[in-house]
Amino acid sequence: MIDFLVETCLLCHGLVSISDDEMAEVFKGIPGAGFVWIEEGSLHTGDLEEFMRFRALRVKGRASMKTLDDFIASGKNAALTASGTMRICREMGIRLAVSCGIGGVSNIWDREVSDDLPGLAELNIPLIATSPKDMMDIQETIKWLKDNNVKTYGVGSDKCTGYVFKSADVQLDGKFSGDIAEAGSNQLILNSIPGNERIQDLSILKKAVETGKEAASRGEHFHPAANAALDRATGGLASRIQLRSAAANARLASRLISH
Repeated sequence: MIDFLVETCLLCHGLVSISDDEMAEVFKGIPGAGFVWIEEGSLHTGDLEEFMRFRALRVKGRASMKTLDDFIASGKNAALTASGTMRICREMGIRLAVSCGIGGVSNIWDREVSDDLPGLAELNIPLIATSPKDMMDIQETIKWLKDNNVKTYGVGSDKCTGYVFKSADVQLDGKFSGDIAEAGSNQLILNSIPGNERIQDLSILKKAVETGKEAASRGEHFHPAANAALDRATGGLASRIQLRSAAANARLASRLISH
C-alpha cells in the first residue's frame, strides 16, 4: 500500500555517481513509500522495485505540476518534480509528498519562481523536504511561502540553514511538532542535513552554478548539470549526501503516516 509519494527527479537525474544497487539499498524497507513517474505517456505509481526498473531507462524528462499533462499527451517519459508529485498526491488522495532539495525564488534567472512554490501554496499537500536548493535565494523563498500562507517548520530547529551547504540562516514559522497538517492545509516540513555532514567549501557551489548556467544556455536542464558538477567536485560526496537525505525524509514520512 502506498501511503506517500517520493519525488523522482533527483533520484533519476541528480545523483550521477549513485548506482541502481546503492540507491535500492538505501531506500530498502521503508513502509508505505511509493514513487511516481511517466512512461510512454502513462502515469505510473509503484514500489521501489518498480521504480528502479524505470530509473534504469535513464530518462531525461522532468515533469512539474504545470508540464505533466504535456508529457502525458506527447507519450514521453519523465520523472516528477516536487510540484508534480504533490499534484499526483492531490489527484490520488495521498496525503503526503516527499522531496529533498526543492526549487524556490531563483538567484539565477531574474527572480523566477519554481513551480514547487505555487505547488505548496495551491495543492494543499504537506511536503517533507530537506531545504530549498542552495542556489536559490532561500530568504526570499521562505518569504514567498509565508506571503502565500504556507507554514514552514524545521525538524528539531526553527531555522533553514541551507541544503548541501550551509548557505543560509532563515527563520521558519517554528519547530515541527511531529504532526502532519490536517487535509487542506499548506505545510512544508524541512528535515535538514546535519551541519557536520554538509560540504564546507562554498566555492564549489559557485562553480556548479556556472556549469548549470552553461548547460541551460545549450538548451539542457540546469539542475542535473549543476548536480553533476557538485558530484565531480566532491568525488561523489554531494550525491551520497542527497541520497541519504532523501531516504531520511521518506523514513520520516513513513513514521508520521503510521501514527
